[in-house]
Amino acid sequence: MRERINALLGIKLVRFVISGGLNTLATYLLYLLMLEVLPYQASYAVAYLAGIVIGYCLNRFFVFSESNRAYAWLFYPLIYVVQYGLNAGLIYVCVEILHFSTVVAPLISTVVSIPIVFVLSKLVFVKRGGDVSQ
Repeated sequence: MRERINALLGIKLVRFVISGGLNTLATYLLYLLMLEVLPYQASYAVAYLAGIVIGYCLNRFFVFSESNRAYAWLFYPLIYVVQYGLNAGLIYVCVEILHFSTVVAPLISTVVSIPIVFVLSKLVFVKRGGDVSQ
């Protein structure tokens, strides 16, 4: 059993999902806390910025354990600028058009963006020629 767990943790996609889950939990809890004092859009922005910092650390040191470029720290936030636009638009549609709860909408948008962010993160952190799934 231990070998199987170690083999799974050797796959970058699995580590990405684990770190993404931890990051999502932390930023979601921050979002809920911010909802007590800010509108949902501002709460999401604060939590999102915190998630960029947490995500960079987790992806750099836990998921990919390497950096393709010395300036990965510059490219990584750009991935999240793209994801922010996508997620903010999806949250708007979920809340304003589909009338979903402001508590549920960020979770939906996160699930939609996971595959996109993994591939883009892999491009930033891993040397060329690597398998996207590992």
